Amino acid sequence: MLAGAVVALHLTPALSLYGLAEGGAAYGSLSTGTSAPDGVVRAGTGFEMNLAPDFFARMDAAWTYKFALYGAFGTTLDMGWRLPAPASPAPMPVRPSLLELSTVDIKNVFPILRSYYDEHPLGTITIANTSKVAAHDVKVSFIIKQYMDAPKECAQISAIEPGQSAKVNLFGLFNDNILAVTEATKASAEVSVEYEGDGALTKSSTVTVYDRTALTWADGRTAAAFVSSKDPWVLDLCGNIIASVKGSRNGELAPTMQTAIALHEGLRAFGLGDGRLHTPPRDTHRPCGEPGVRREYARRQNEP
Repeated sequence: MLAGAVVALHLTPALSLYGLAEGGAAYGSLSTGTSAPDGVVRAGTGFEMNLAPDFFARMDAAWTYKFALYGAFGTTLDMGWRLPAPASPAPMPVRPSLLELSTVDIKNVFPILRSYYDEHPLGTITIANTSKVAAHDVKVSFIIKQYMDAPKECAQISAIEPGQSAKVNLFGLFNDNILAVTEATKASAEVSVEYEGDGALTKSSTVTVYDRTALTWADGRTAAAFVSSKDPWVLDLCGNIIASVKGSRNGELAPTMQTAIALHEGLRAFGLGDGRLHTPPRDTHRPCGEPGVRREYARRQNEP
């Protein structure tokens, strides 16, 4: 039994030149009637010709040496048949998508409203069923990777029937990184849709993230985002104002009214008495890319 290695050089598609080196053990009998095992080595070269895709003829010349007996030069001519390679498995058919993301409308993002977007939509997406079967257990999620820790699940629809479409509101839960934006910048937003049967779709859109001091008056309630009643700076200022008038209170007036008067006068003395947001004199009103909506820049008094 011999084992070894063969190195081949393909001269033509049908003809190859090869070299071989083998070694192993043999068991033989002599003419005297004795038999014994023996070590064998063999080295040589030869040609191999393909006669058919799996049928070949081979001729080689090699030197064979048996350690306990002799060495000899010999030639071999043989023919062989290769086992056919196993057929590759047929590719799995591609399952056609049941849904199509037809329209994505994402508004520009104001960082100061980062908590507001958790419950109020910042955009919409329309999902259409273009197939002939219903899509079940449809889940919609939204993410802006730079400013969100994980996708926000926006909706879960039990089924979208063939030919029907669904308009879904998109929500976002932003992390503190969005408050580090000091100049308006563009970011990539991604909407993902999954449904029963391992179906999945994604669609990306570019949105503008305004700087942290930008706000819009499309909804007057957004000014409340600048109210920071528990901010340490605000607490210290209010505490100092109230403490400074503690000995000057009038017993004829309600305590809450006196506190309001003290805070009003204290803020006025501090430069905030007019109650207006600080707005840069240049380029005060700027279009924000949405019809009928304009944005302003504002800052808290304790910001640089």
